[in-house]
Amino acid sequence: MTTCARPDVDAEVSETVSEKRLLGRPRKEPWTMNLVPDMAPEVRTRRGQQNVAYRFRAMGILGEQAEYQWLLNDEKPQRSLLSELGRIEDEEAMRFMAGCLCRSRPAAHDGVVLVRRFRLDEDLTLGEGSALDEQLAHALRQRIAAFRRRHPTVSDGIVWHAVMSVLDALRFGEAGE
Repeated sequence: MTTCARPDVDAEVSETVSEKRLLGRPRKEPWTMNLVPDMAPEVRTRRGQQNVAYRFRAMGILGEQAEYQWLLNDEKPQRSLLSELGRIEDEEAMRFMAGCLCRSRPAAHDGVVLVRRFRLDEDLTLGEGSALDEQLAHALRQRIAAFRRRHPTVSDGIVWHAVMSVLDALRFGEAGE
């Protein structure tokens, strides 16, 4: 044992390896990790195996409900989004976020960012004026701008009419169709 010789701290410091702090990401592995080598033998890294385990967790919770078909499509499942969704501990929150993703159909990277922010940001709340509300508004503005770049003759009136049609569909529960 050696002693620190700082005037404000008089503490002992251990030099044994077993008492040193571990570096890196803390391990948090789902209970299904031991099943992954049988389900996906091609995946060799621990991180890849975690992704598979979380993806299967999300698929099990979301089931085969038509509402989540875009995520669970047999031909092209949204693997990265499902892996991120599987990391959400609360099942209702996972279903909510899955519904948001299925309605907005973001690019994989954008969707992963959205799910991570939803899962990790303590300040992220749901409702008017929330970070999620602002992200959706930003995504809608980007989509409208991209549409107008492809169709430069579209007037503000047409955009306004389309947005009002979407709002009416949301109001009457027809937005997912």
